[in-house]
Amino acid sequence: MENTLYKYIIKELIRGYKILLSHYINPKLVIITNIARYKRDYLLIIDEKQLLSKTRLIDYIPDKILLANKTIEGVDVDSIIYIEPTSFPWRENRANVLVTLTPGNYNYKPPRYYEKIYLTRINENLYELRFKKTMEKYRFRIKGLKLLFIERPSGLTGKAYDIITHAMIEYGELTIKDTIRLLVSELGIDKEEAKRILSKLLTEKYIRVEKKRIYL
Repeated sequence: MENTLYKYIIKELIRGYKILLSHYINPKLVIITNIARYKRDYLLIIDEKQLLSKTRLIDYIPDKILLANKTIEGVDVDSIIYIEPTSFPWRENRANVLVTLTPGNYNYKPPRYYEKIYLTRINENLYELRFKKTMEKYRFRIKGLKLLFIERPSGLTGKAYDIITHAMIEYGELTIKDTIRLLVSELGIDKEEAKRILSKLLTEKYIRVEKKRIYL
């Protein structure tokens, strides 16, 4: 299951036009290294600031992957990654483009058709990828170069999380009361059990609450 989930996430990261936003540069570079090792060829990485070299991660990039510190024209690749570019690659027209950015470190507004992915840290070695468009969330740990993805909550808690996620995609934001009613109806549990499950999801940071509304 881990291998299947890993492949799915790596493919999604390098499919279409995406921006990976995070303050944590090392996890971003490890993710890029994993993408390179998964694709193995037909990939160009533009590392303007030579961050892969500075972190020695360049040693683990397969030989067939093209690396440069500026855009190269006329190369036979179907995917390209821009690492922390000082200017946005507006004219990039390849099928798959991933741009990594650090909030507050750039002064341009990326095109709206780029899907945003947020990388946050939950604790010392637990990170989370959140795909804004689909509201999917994936947690992982880093062990050396490995990305160890963690399955979603199990049992009723996992079912509750899926119900909340799907409801928010369909209806938008939910109040705490709406969410409790939804869980009672969908899971056949009482209000106290629904509150306990919500509390667990909140404690484990699968959801957050602001002004009595639920957010993922």
